[in-house]
Amino acid sequence: MHEFWQHDGDLYEFQVMYSLPHDAWSLELTKLGPNGAMLVVALVPDEDLALPVRVILGQGELPLTVLRRFMAEVDGEEHRIGRIVPDLPDLAVFRRVGLRAATWGQSPEFRRLADQIMNPSATAGTTRAGDKA
Repeated sequence: MHEFWQHDGDLYEFQVMYSLPHDAWSLELTKLGPNGAMLVVALVPDEDLALPVRVILGQGELPLTVLRRFMAEVDGEEHRIGRIVPDLPDLAVFRRVGLRAATWGQSPEFRRLADQIMNPSATAGTTRAGDKA
């Protein structure tokens, strides 16, 4: 991905590419123009998820607004490659709120599983299709 950002009359180049030596996605922000310089690089590992994301600051000034936008892109990249997965509520929350209220639970199979979780005593004698009784 390759984009140009503008802020207060300055032009910045933002790019995302894969860095083979680091086994990571590299997000880079460069200020363009006569005094241009590499401002910040973030390395987001995708092979070994135990490795931390590294942010390397370069030379030059970086407005806070531009830095926030860059860090939002880093956060988005972590979500995109699966480093950050939203926590699912525990069973107590499911029972209190109700799985049937979940917008992603429209399929009959999901509703059947939700009913089994929410009302285990009501479905104790049932079997799934293909199961031996």
